[in-house]
Amino acid sequence: MEKIDEVVLELRRELEKSKHTNVYTGMYANRQLIRFQRFFFFQDKMSIMLPEDFQEMDPDMARFKYPAENRPELILTSEDSTVNFTLKYVDVPVREEELLSAAGQLRAVMGRLNPSNLFFESDTLEREDGMAVWFDYKSYALDDAMYNFMYLTDIDGHLLQGACNCPFAIYKEWKEIARQVVMSVRDRTKEESNGGKTDSNRTLSYTKSVNVPQPAI
Repeated sequence: MEKIDEVVLELRRELEKSKHTNVYTGMYANRQLIRFQRFFFFQDKMSIMLPEDFQEMDPDMARFKYPAENRPELILTSEDSTVNFTLKYVDVPVREEELLSAAGQLRAVMGRLNPSNLFFESDTLEREDGMAVWFDYKSYALDDAMYNFMYLTDIDGHLLQGACNCPFAIYKEWKEIARQVVMSVRDRTKEESNGGKTDSNRTLSYTKSVNVPQPAI
């Protein structure tokens, strides 16, 4: 009887999970329902759906987890700091047709800088008003293997570089969440110029942007 109860409970979990398949319905990770809200960044040039309970990472923690000086300018993290979403808006003009090449070059550089990185897939995604190029890989932190999902897209004709990372042991569900997050990215400069719909559900406005020279590749 106990085994039957476990089977029924698991079926109920799977049924509930099937109702939450994107960032608008919520998505499950580690058997917990993750709710999302739309965040606005970089002088409101773009918006993106991110977990509603994630917070901006403490600067000291950011320096520890991302010791390089060119760390992402924005890092949102889970309560236990194990799952992170990062964004960097770079003052480098880019056209959509250049994204695939740029992502390939970035992937090659990261492979040369850290040969232990194990790369998996790369592909394109149609986001809500444009295209994004992504790739994922396994890296190694101080005491754990990490999963990294990186993507490039263009916002207002300039490069947006984003990522999601988490412990490798839980990557399967977070990989699909990362894909859905990327698909939710909106270039608000297109909406304004075309007189289209505007975003609602504003939760956070992060207006900092940086001028970073294009890396030599």
